[in-house]
Amino acid sequence: MTFPNFPGVPALLSNPLPAAALVAAPLISNLLDMFSQKWGIFYSLPGEKIGTQAIVPDSFLDLDYSNDANIPTFPQEQGAFASYNKVQNPRSYTIGMSKGGSKKEMTDFLTELEKLQATLALFTIVTPNRSYSRANIVKVDYKRSSYNGAGMIVATLHFTEIRQASAAYSSPGTINTTATVPSAQVVLDNGQTYPSIVQGAIQGAIQ
Repeated sequence: MTFPNFPGVPALLSNPLPAAALVAAPLISNLLDMFSQKWGIFYSLPGEKIGTQAIVPDSFLDLDYSNDANIPTFPQEQGAFASYNKVQNPRSYTIGMSKGGSKKEMTDFLTELEKLQATLALFTIVTPNRSYSRANIVKVDYKRSSYNGAGMIVATLHFTEIRQASAAYSSPGTINTTATVPSAQVVLDNGQTYPSIVQGAIQGAIQ
């Protein structure tokens, strides 16, 4: 149905659906982002399990993040102190999760938690806002209480960031072939050595 145009009267939209779609598009996008939020703990070292989820709970409950540093101090005269060299400590993460289901499912879940705590593997913690890589599980605890329901396991995983440092080695001294006196030779430290009998026993145990 069309309406005639009169002077001074604004034109009416014949189809209001496009305007409504423009208004609703941001709301729909935010709603979809809310439901697509991803949480997970994934293996992050190269290997067969890289990129796979380490453990799959029913839900993730919370995340605690800690990042601190140390500033050493040294005493001066008249009771004064000076500070220097701020050193960053490894970050720590604590993740709470829950698991329900059958008795076997919860038993398998606890067994997997113990395996993850014992492994030296590194993990990536994925949250909706950001990801935290190169973390190892140092502690696992869980509880079952009437407050949360005795049929549900509430577990807490404690992670510590593992930082890699490149080792710097000084080049050993070289023997001076042109030295005419023993005192001119460079002293080489070969470390602690073992008799050949001990070395043979160690090699036999390895084989």
